[in-house]
Amino acid sequence: LDQIKDKTALVSNQAESLRRQIMKKTLQTQVQTAYGKADNILISVNYRNTERVYHRLYAAPKLEPSDDFSRWNLKEEALKKLLAKRPLERADFRLSENDDYENHETETWLKQMPAGRYYLVSSDNKDFDQKKGTVAITDFQVSDLAVMRYDDNTHYFFAVVDRTTGAPRAGVTVDLQRGTRRDTYTTFTTFTTASDVRFDTPNLNPHQPPTHLPFRSH
Repeated sequence: LDQIKDKTALVSNQAESLRRQIMKKTLQTQVQTAYGKADNILISVNYRNTERVYHRLYAAPKLEPSDDFSRWNLKEEALKKLLAKRPLERADFRLSENDDYENHETETWLKQMPAGRYYLVSSDNKDFDQKKGTVAITDFQVSDLAVMRYDDNTHYFFAVVDRTTGAPRAGVTVDLQRGTRRDTYTTFTTFTTASDVRFDTPNLNPHQPPTHLPFRSH
């Protein structure tokens, strides 16, 4: 681009637009839906033209993530209020050399956390300032429980088991939630597992299983 000799407005504007596109910093993070209490929190990081990634961890509502942090409608004021709180954990990592202007992917991590729901906020600048760069937020759950799903061709059944051993767990309260295309969830029924640890969902469309099953007991 520096070698372009045509300095007309049209060419110069197109060259500058291309330069900004090539030099633009990007940062995206992905986490698992759930981690065990003994698991480190592994974070997938996709980045370009970014030298460092910063993470902060905050407590999230127990039953569902807030609509304020939907990827479709991230509310800046809600994010500021969250960032003003003291994080439960924080970490930062130097990213591998990426001077080729291409996308790169790596993993970072946070230490094990107690059972609960969490917000992970990540940024390419230590101030977590959207005006200075990118700020991304996602949520996950920590639990030693897992839900197994099966069906009898009529409707779905579920069983709650230990995430590590596979042993059934009775006395666990589970909220079944339906997700929307806007990353929001609505609880439509609640179950507590009995001695057989199974529960069914007779009113659930077998072709549309619930996408979110937060535990009240871990």
